[in-house]
Amino acid sequence: GGGDVVVFMNDDISVPCDTLATLARSCRQRNAIVVAPVRDTEDPSRLIDRGALLDPSTLSVEPLPNQRSPHRFTSLAVASGRSVAYPAAIFEAGLNVDHRRLPHHLADLEFSIRASRQGHPILLAENIWVLSEDHFSSSERPTNVWHRLTHVSSPDRILSYWAFWRTVLPELSRTFLLVRLFRYRLLPNLLMMLPGIRTLIHRRIRMKCGE
Repeated sequence: GGGDVVVFMNDDISVPCDTLATLARSCRQRNAIVVAPVRDTEDPSRLIDRGALLDPSTLSVEPLPNQRSPHRFTSLAVASGRSVAYPAAIFEAGLNVDHRRLPHHLADLEFSIRASRQGHPILLAENIWVLSEDHFSSSERPTNVWHRLTHVSSPDRILSYWAFWRTVLPELSRTFLLVRLFRYRLLPNLLMMLPGIRTLIHRRIRMKCGE
C-alpha cells in the first residue's frame, strides 16, 4: 500500500528500540529515502558514519563529516544500505538493486540515486541512529593490484566504478568518463606497482652483474 516501507539494514549493526519505527515513520511522512547515522557501539556518543559525499570531478565517494547537524534532517546525495528506509512504491515501480552491474560495492549507493530520481529525496535523520563497531577506517582492499581492480568484493573494482558513475553522470560522454576513470581510479592503483617493478628490475640487474 501507499504507506508501506522497505528497510535495508546490515547484519552487523545493533538497532536501538525506537530507531526502526522512527525511520519508517519519517520515510512515510516525507515520502523520502531516510538514512540513520551510525554510532560507535563502544561509545554511542561518537558518530562514525553520516553518509557520503560525491565528487564527480575525481570520481570520489568521500564520507560526510561526523559532526551532528542541529537540524532534524540533512540532505544527502546517496544512501548506503547499512540502515535506510525506502518507500515501497519505488520497488512497486520496478526498481531494485542492479546486482549484475554492481554485484557488491557501490550497489546500494547506485540504487539510491535511481530511486531518488523517482521523486524521493534522500535525507539523513539526525535524531536517530544505529550502532556498529568502528571498522569504517580499516582497509579491506586486496594487496594484489590485479585483485584490487577486478575482484568482485574489492572496493576499487574498476567495472563497479564505471557502472556507478554512468548512473551518477548520464550526461557525461563515455570518453570523458573513461579518461577520469583512468586518471583517478586506475592510474593511482597502477602506480602502486612501481616500487615492486623497480625492485624486480634491480634484482635482475644484480643477477646479470653477478654472472
